[in-house]
Amino acid sequence: MQKSEIVAKIEEVKKTLADLQEQLEKGEGWWEPKQSDSEEYWYINSTTGVSRARNVKTLVDETLIAQGNCYRTKEEAQKELNRRIALTAMRKYIAENFGTRVWKIGDVRYDFHLNKSGEVSYYETPSHTQSDYLYVENQQQAKQFIKDQESNLKIYFGV
Repeated sequence: MQKSEIVAKIEEVKKTLADLQEQLEKGEGWWEPKQSDSEEYWYINSTTGVSRARNVKTLVDETLIAQGNCYRTKEEAQKELNRRIALTAMRKYIAENFGTRVWKIGDVRYDFHLNKSGEVSYYETPSHTQSDYLYVENQQQAKQFIKDQESNLKIYFGV
């Protein structure tokens, strides 16, 4: 291979890498299975876990897509199912161990996040909305919750 061919090949590879980097930075955005080619997708079913289907524009397909219950791969669907199971277990834990509460605007509450080092931690925040999240009333409950629910929290946060 001559030097000019090698230089041309290097430039081609650089362009390909730049294109790939641009795609990576853009992210994939919203995805849903195409009806035009009966694209396959996976969804969380109500009895056995995850199932596979093809988008042929039935009412079931349209409903699953509208609910955001369609995934490109079995692994994505299973990961979301595991996240939902973990979230339910944690909500149950909070209700059984700390009681249920209606949060009012301005109430101080503690919620949970994944920090930069990959550890679950809590922080105090004033309540400004009633949302569907995990909250406890004080630091002692937050510490106990993290200790007892660490594995579910990691599943929930995708660690």
